[in-house]
Amino acid sequence: AVGHHDLQVVRVDELADALAKVSGDNQTGATGAAVTNPLVVLAQDNGVNASVKTINWSVTGSATLGASSSVTNASGNASVSVTFGATPGSVTVTGTRADDAAATVSFTLTSTLTRTLAKVSVADAVPDTLPPSVRETPFLRHW
Repeated sequence: AVGHHDLQVVRVDELADALAKVSGDNQTGATGAAVTNPLVVLAQDNGVNASVKTINWSVTGSATLGASSSVTNASGNASVSVTFGATPGSVTVTGTRADDAAATVSFTLTSTLTRTLAKVSVADAVPDTLPPSVRETPFLRHW
C-alpha cells in the first residue's frame, strides 16, 4: 500500500531579506519641530530578526534626518529621527536595506504651519491718554 505524505512548498523568495515598519508612521507636527517619535524599522533574514544591517534613509519634502543611515540592533530594529523644515506639507521618509535595495519601506509624515502669538498690551496700540488700568490690559494678537 502506498502511504499518503503531505508536501509543503515554501517559496525561497518569500524568505529572503525583509524590512518592515515598526512605528512612527503617520505623525503630524509643526514646521521646524522634531517629530515626536523616531521612525523604526525591523530587518529580517529568512524570517529571523537581523542585527548589524545598515538601513539607508532618504527624505522627500521639507525635513531633515538625524542620520543618513543607521544599523539594526540585536532585535533587528533601526531608527531615525526627523525634524520638519520650514515649509508645511507632506514628507516621505524611505528606509532601504543596504544589502538589498528591494527591501524598502516608506513613512508618511505631515508638517503644519505654526502661528506666532505675541502678548502685547493696550498701551502699545493706543495713546497714553487712556487710564493706566486700560493701558495695561493684556490681549493676544497673532500674525
